[in-house]
Amino acid sequence: MAKLFYAFALLASAAAQTVEGIALNSATGIGIPGIRVEIAHGKTVNATTTDPQGRFQFEDLQEGAWILRYSSADYARRAADLLQVTAGMSTKVEVRLTPFSRIAGRVVDGKGAPVPNARIQLQAQGSDAGGFADEEGKFEVHRPLPPGDYTLSATPSSGFQPPDPEPDSGRILAWGRTYYPGTPIRQAASKIHVAPGVEALNLEVKLLAVPAYAVRGVCLNPDGSPAPKVRVTLREGPLPRQTAETNTDGSFEFPAVVDAEWTLSAQLDALQATEQIVIAGRDMEGVKLHLNPPFTLSGKVLMEVPQGMPAPKLPPVYFRSQRGANFTARTQPDGSFTLDKLYPGSYSIDPLRAYSMEAGSLEPHYLDSIRVGGVEATTSEMELSGPTSLLLVYKTNGGAVRGTVDGCHAGTVWLVPQDPAMRSGFFRFADCLGNGHYELAAVRPGDYYAVANAGSGVPRPWLSGDFDQTLLNQSTKVTVRPGETTSTDLRAR
Repeated sequence: MAKLFYAFALLASAAAQTVEGIALNSATGIGIPGIRVEIAHGKTVNATTTDPQGRFQFEDLQEGAWILRYSSADYARRAADLLQVTAGMSTKVEVRLTPFSRIAGRVVDGKGAPVPNARIQLQAQGSDAGGFADEEGKFEVHRPLPPGDYTLSATPSSGFQPPDPEPDSGRILAWGRTYYPGTPIRQAASKIHVAPGVEALNLEVKLLAVPAYAVRGVCLNPDGSPAPKVRVTLREGPLPRQTAETNTDGSFEFPAVVDAEWTLSAQLDALQATEQIVIAGRDMEGVKLHLNPPFTLSGKVLMEVPQGMPAPKLPPVYFRSQRGANFTARTQPDGSFTLDKLYPGSYSIDPLRAYSMEAGSLEPHYLDSIRVGGVEATTSEMELSGPTSLLLVYKTNGGAVRGTVDGCHAGTVWLVPQDPAMRSGFFRFADCLGNGHYELAAVRPGDYYAVANAGSGVPRPWLSGDFDQTLLNQSTKVTVRPGETTSTDLRAR
């Protein structure tokens, strides 16, 4: 958080308005050279670079409000500072920037040969980063990471040569997801401690060849007849996708599938099918993929406001399928909407986008309830098998949560419902401002966990509602009441 120090007033004739500052490494407290600093007032923008001691200066500034921004390839983005430049005054600024962490190494196979283009993932509670190795198996993750203990994993690219069968039994093997230094079990992985500016270099992940099993099934048309020559896809997170084409009798086979939770899908023109399967130490037989035509979902958005108060603009409806596809429906003046080209499967409402995407800023309402086919839903997730009705009820009597965050450094504040059933779709988050403050408005009344994470970026698992309960248990509990503001100060993790 920037600290502003205002010097004694000088005679206007003696000195022009100036801004002097220093950029410090938040981990070491040492000045940082080479940071680009911009100061803007309306259309006027001045820029400079910090000197070897991390200092910078702007002179002859016009009186008024100026915005100060900082940028560097090696330090985390932080929120801008708002300065009030007063005639005859010199303003001094101290800003602390969080250095990127650097994790580097290589991926090799069982013989020590490099694994080109392997996918790398670095994961901790609420954080997820990664990338790809180069042609020599070398990788580097260089970005701001919240402090903590991370697990590092690698998976091969789809074009990587499969391992040889077991020499004695001839058992089929496949490359599985491998955790550093060389285990298929995440809990057995060696932890990598990450703090701002920490470097963990020369790490080696030895990719493991693990037992593979067969998946066999049949793809069927809507009338139950076999569907020949249909492309079937098998996918699971970072593992390479597999594809197969059905035979004349609709049958298909994947001969080498490792233990994991997989998604089977197929498409024939406008027909689609999706099925979840779990491989756990054995072949899977008799899987049925039923192709289905698309259907249309009709619904209505209802905005409840206190009597005599104007109703805000009705938000659009954002829908997300389990496969990751996004759907958007614009609401009509009467609140009605339709969502086309849906297929049987799992879906979820995404109220967070409806709060902010339409107008570019937070709207003064919250999603209060979801009714599917006239039945109240306890979560934003739902199973749809065909056409039905959907009612979304919004209210405007939400509460607010605001406060300060110690050590946020342009991070994020999260409000996570204490009720696990409400977490998917009903959590909220906001950036820490440059002055170390945060504010969340129009929050659905209820009990929440408040968590602040340091560093820039939004943890990917948390965006999908995958919250770590251990971390939540260490957070601050907050109760949000209708129409009230709750003050809660936090410390970034």
